[in-house]
Amino acid sequence: MPELTLQGIGVSQFMSLDGTSRICDFIKNQDLTIQFEKTLKEVMGGDGLFPIDSFYDEAKGNVALTAAQMDFESAKAFAGANAYAKGADTLWKIAEQILVPATTPYTYTLEMGAVLVATSDRLRYLDTATDTYLPMTRVGVAPAAITEYQISAAGLITFHSTAAGKTVRADYQYTATNTEGITVTTIAVPQYGMFVHRGNYIKTDGSLGVVQTTIYKCRFRGAIQFDWKRGEAVAPKLEFQLFDPGRADKGALKIVRVV
Repeated sequence: MPELTLQGIGVSQFMSLDGTSRICDFIKNQDLTIQFEKTLKEVMGGDGLFPIDSFYDEAKGNVALTAAQMDFESAKAFAGANAYAKGADTLWKIAEQILVPATTPYTYTLEMGAVLVATSDRLRYLDTATDTYLPMTRVGVAPAAITEYQISAAGLITFHSTAAGKTVRADYQYTATNTEGITVTTIAVPQYGMFVHRGNYIKTDGSLGVVQTTIYKCRFRGAIQFDWKRGEAVAPKLEFQLFDPGRADKGALKIVRVV
């Protein structure tokens, strides 16, 4: 086989071991590394400092990739087959900034007040003397002090007149009906699957040929990283470990090109 110049990142799919069903795709990646290595063990004997022989005692292989975008469906690879779901869920709104009106009525409606989860609200006001946020107390009647507030089921907050012009922060939960997400449980076990990568190489005439790499049996290695950074797009890093598929031909990894 001649030397090949590879081009681009290609596309990959994690599928069932028999290839009959798709688990998830990895279409937009930043980088992908397929590594296969064997460990050489030395045999020492006599008084010499050099080994007299050696043998391979183990082989390891892994696939490491960094996605360019977050894909909840790909979570099936590390969180379990039933981890992806759509529907309603409860979310947190954190530190919603409120400026209490300077004149009556001293009210404010939360941004997600229409779907507010009852009694989940927590408010605090900025004490300018100490430059710290102090906790406020929810009351069922008209507030009698700056530290009190009243809230309706629709998220309408009423403050005391002494809170006029104050800065307030609100934390609360609300119900979103159009969510999709993943749940990693304490008993989630990543499944085995086959990893297939389809890439390209540059032919001698300048056109692109196909190179396919197949790892017959692998499994999510057990570490996922979400590297959030200011001013940068982020996506997870995944790693899969290669296992013996038990094939009759002893194959573990196969690379094929279209001539």
